[in-house]
Amino acid sequence: MKLYFVIYALYQLSITSTKGFSISMADKDLYIVGCGNLGRRIGSKWKATYPEACVYGETRTNLKHRVLINEGIIPVLKSNRRKQRYPNVVFCASPSGNENYPQEVYNAGNDLFDATSTGTFVFTSSGGIYSEKSGGIVRETSEIALNPRNTKLYEAEGSCLETGGCVIRLAGLYSLSRGAHSFWLSKGTVQGNENGQINLLSYSDAAGAVVALLERGGRAMTLLASDGLKPPMTRKEICASAIQHPLYSSYRMPTFISSNESDLGKVYDCSATMRLLNWEPKYKSFDHFIRNEMEK
Repeated sequence: MKLYFVIYALYQLSITSTKGFSISMADKDLYIVGCGNLGRRIGSKWKATYPEACVYGETRTNLKHRVLINEGIIPVLKSNRRKQRYPNVVFCASPSGNENYPQEVYNAGNDLFDATSTGTFVFTSSGGIYSEKSGGIVRETSEIALNPRNTKLYEAEGSCLETGGCVIRLAGLYSLSRGAHSFWLSKGTVQGNENGQINLLSYSDAAGAVVALLERGGRAMTLLASDGLKPPMTRKEICASAIQHPLYSSYRMPTFISSNESDLGKVYDCSATMRLLNWEPKYKSFDHFIRNEMEK
């Protein structure tokens, strides 16, 4: 325990040193804004691929800093952020609880990202921004719906692109214990069409897509990542798959209530992103993921 606090103190000292002190960084160094469930996985994958790189994980509190240190990620409190530039920056902090989200994304790109480097600034957005609801195909450039939530995301995407960064819109993220399946099963009654199609992507595969984008590099691109399943699983199918796992075997299929039976969701076609990044997900569907977990 004492060793942990000594290491933590040294990490914090390294990022809050006196004004004018410059940290020498390799071109593979990475700074992650919002180093939570997705950010931690991105940092861990990057560190495993480039062990010589310094990976910094910014958080609002220090509650998870020990976990980050154990994975080789240098924790940084948001309040201690320095105006130091890094060759690679990922912004994956949630918009919830952030009144000026687009400005936060702009600040990350403007203050942290070294646009003269060969690295990349990546903002992780959501495929939920697209307007399609009748089961049609959606691609990177498809029409978006500007409701209050999406407008904040769309403006944040603009902030990223303005600073030379790349946007990657992600399908619904999940792990075994987190995601739509866990939420729906815990509720019992769910607002939504049980036949509505939900595009999904595991947290691990989402991290892999971001790492692939960082490795490829680029400026001002908008990409789309999902597991690529066509058609996607429906709400009912996702819950039925989850119930197969011992973690959810005691749960019952929720009741889905929908006032709009024509709301069938959308079908992501992210083949262009997959080709560009030379990337594909490990888990081809949520059901594939569950079966893999059950074999462990």
